[in-house]
Amino acid sequence: MITTKRIRGRDIVARFQPVLTLVENTVHALPRNLQRRLLGFQRLSDGYIARAVRFAALRAVARECGSLVDIRSMTQILAPENLRIGSRVSIHSFTYLDATGGIVIGNDVSIAHSTSIMSTNHTWQDVDIPIRDQPLELAETTIEDGVWIGAGCRILAGIRIGTGAIIAAGAVVTRDVQDNSIVAGVPARTLASRWASEPNGGKSTEV
Repeated sequence: MITTKRIRGRDIVARFQPVLTLVENTVHALPRNLQRRLLGFQRLSDGYIARAVRFAALRAVARECGSLVDIRSMTQILAPENLRIGSRVSIHSFTYLDATGGIVIGNDVSIAHSTSIMSTNHTWQDVDIPIRDQPLELAETTIEDGVWIGAGCRILAGIRIGTGAIIAAGAVVTRDVQDNSIVAGVPARTLASRWASEPNGGKSTEV
């Protein structure tokens, strides 16, 4: 296997920090509605300027936002005022975050492309009303520090993904994920633990 040394985004940020600070200060001075619109600035682009403006907009409108948050092209964030996000977080293209019920993302989290993270559910109990017209149920979703979420995952509302967990590509997570677990499948099941000895004895369990 051949590995190559990456140029880390944080090194590029450090080099251009004065420019990025100027962008952030400019965005913070704008009206709130314009700040929200800038979350989708050049949404087809992954250029440094587009990503810098989107980050500055998120810092302005999110409930909490740390440093070095990279928002790639075609990402959509619903209700960003209910999003709390830490530092050194990458959100790749075509990701959908519905923070209506609250989303918490810790530090050092990697979210691969085409992932959906939800904090709402439709209620469905009244058979006389179309499901689309029934009230929404809000449930905060939490992703702890150091989590890696693979491409095309679906994280349902009210889920907690523990520190250091790995969510394999295409997984649909319907239950909480324990710290340092590796989960995969539909619905997602625990395949292994990153600890030397697996708490479940190596058996897969549905999550």
